[in-house]
Amino acid sequence: MRRIPFLFLLVFGLAWSVNGQETRSAVKNEYVVIPSDIVVLVNASQPRCPIRLENAHLLMSVQRKYSAFSYDIRNTGSKPVLWWQTMALTSMGTGGTLSNDEAGQNKILLPGEVAHEDSQSIVSLTDDLKKQLNLDKYKGTMVALLVSAVGYTDGTKYQDASTEAAVRSYFEKLATNLNRLENLMKDEKKRTPPPKP
Repeated sequence: MRRIPFLFLLVFGLAWSVNGQETRSAVKNEYVVIPSDIVVLVNASQPRCPIRLENAHLLMSVQRKYSAFSYDIRNTGSKPVLWWQTMALTSMGTGGTLSNDEAGQNKILLPGEVAHEDSQSIVSLTDDLKKQLNLDKYKGTMVALLVSAVGYTDGTKYQDASTEAAVRSYFEKLATNLNRLENLMKDEKKRTPPPKP
C-alpha cells in the first residue's frame, strides 16, 4: 500500500483542508482505517487515465490525530510512468493535492506494474480508539480521490483538469446547499417557541 506523505488536517468539525508535506520516514506511526460508514471514500471515474488507484483507504493517525491516504498505484497505460500527482476533494467543498511525486519519485513504474509502500502500521479500530479520535463527528462526509497529472519517461504528460473541475464544482455546490440547509434548520429552531411547562 502507498502511504501518502501529504496530510489532510481535520479542522472545525467536518471541514477538511490540505496541510502540506511532513517527513516521517524515521518514525513508524500507527494508523486506523476510517470505516466507510463514517467517511465514504470513492475513486473518481477517469477511463483515459494511465494509472489507477487501487485498495484505497483513508487513515487516521492514532498518536497525532492527522489523516493520510494509502493506496496502490497501477500503471494501466502503455508507457513507463516517471511521476504522478493525486488529489482528494471532499463533500465539504475542501481538498487539494495529496502528492507531488514529480520531485520524489525514485522508481519508474512500467506498464502493468503496481507501486506499493509499507512504511506505516495499521492497527484495529476499537471502540475506545473511535471515541478517542472522535471519528463520529465526520460521519456522512464523502471524499473523492483522483489523478490530476501523470508524467512519462519520454517527457510527455497526462492531465485531467476537466474531471478535477467537475468533482470540485459538484462538492462546492453540495457544501453550499448543506450549509444553507443547516442555517434554515437553525433559524427554524430559533423561531419555534419552547414547549410550555
